[in-house]
Amino acid sequence: MIPHALAELERETRANPDDTLLRSRYYVHLIRLGRVQERAIFLAAGHGDPAAKMIIEGNANPQRIVTDKDMACMKNLPLHSLNLNHVYQVTDHGMSYLKGMPLRSLNLGHCYQFTDKALKNLAGMPLRSLSLLWRENTTDLSLQYIQDLPLENLNLGACHQITDRGLNYLKNMPLKTLSLRNCDRLTIPGLQQLQSLPIEELSLLWTNLSKDDAQAIFPLATIRREL
Repeated sequence: MIPHALAELERETRANPDDTLLRSRYYVHLIRLGRVQERAIFLAAGHGDPAAKMIIEGNANPQRIVTDKDMACMKNLPLHSLNLNHVYQVTDHGMSYLKGMPLRSLNLGHCYQFTDKALKNLAGMPLRSLSLLWRENTTDLSLQYIQDLPLENLNLGACHQITDRGLNYLKNMPLKTLSLRNCDRLTIPGLQQLQSLPIEELSLLWTNLSKDDAQAIFPLATIRREL
């Protein structure tokens, strides 16, 4: 953003202090220009700034560097959505600060530093949507820890260590959308464990599972087997 345009946005923000969307736009531009560190946004969110919360809930990006210290700033925030996709430095300790949040949507895709046990912190959350996409260190133990969540949408794409045993932990979830793409250790008998679920869409891209066999298990679902 050119300087005079940023100045105009600043004036507009000051003139409309209750406009959360406008203030969040202003914060984003300050971050992009290097005038504000993202840690300051986490701190502002921790103090109840709704514009800062808006950024945290939906605007994580591959360039941001979020650490366990940043996660500590979110402790006890009443967030309903959190996008930590491509956040590489958060460990089990950082994940502990999510405990007790009323999250309904959580994206943990491409987060490699925390282990299965970090997902214990999601217990009791009203989560409806969870992404563990490309978390290659996710094992069946992760699925054991999340088995009591009321998930309707679960993305396990490229979680290569997931086996049929892990799928068994999903059998009581109200899942409607499930991605198992690139999960190459699964078999049709393993998938049959989920046949009572209300699956509407199932992704089996780059797996060893045939579309016909899967369709027989979920006759009303849309099965995605090819791009």
